[in-house]
Amino acid sequence: MTDSKSGYKLLTPPEYAEAVKEPVPPYEETDLEAYEEEEEEEPQHPFQTGLFDCFGSPLMCLNTFFCTPCVFGSTSRLLNEDPTDAQADRRYTNWFHIDTPFYGLLSQISGQFILGATRRTALREQLNIEGSVLKDWAAHFFVGTCAVAQESMEVSRYRAQAQAREREQQELTPEDFHEGQAVLAQEMEKC
Repeated sequence: MTDSKSGYKLLTPPEYAEAVKEPVPPYEETDLEAYEEEEEEEPQHPFQTGLFDCFGSPLMCLNTFFCTPCVFGSTSRLLNEDPTDAQADRRYTNWFHIDTPFYGLLSQISGQFILGATRRTALREQLNIEGSVLKDWAAHFFVGTCAVAQESMEVSRYRAQAQAREREQQELTPEDFHEGQAVLAQEMEKC
């Protein structure tokens, strides 16, 4: 057989036994063990705040009741931010996210529960919270304002926990402090 482009003669590859000068080894099913590493998934946990816990926080209750789109947009924005960024909570654009006007417009035609339920499902998946799409839709259809408040409190709690873990990892122990002093003393002696 000849290659049409180069004109070189193509050789067929030799058989296994011919190439290595020994017969093909027998295949035994016990020789091969294939397994797929399974990642251990963190178990899902329930919402840490109840659906009607917003009544326990008057400020959250008033904010959500009088400007649900603002709280919804703020929650959406904070969910997309780095949870360890403490300044994200204080930015002047905290209430605004692209979802804010959409939620407001959809509320005029009673369709805000569609956006709310899909965002709640995304929030549950991101924060590893148990639940179902049906429950998300029901929460936003029947008590949408309370669902938005619950999601906002849940994201705030999640961010506070992430920031506390970050601070905990960065804190110096007394042993670290004394080690640092010893290294500094050694460096000073060299000078």
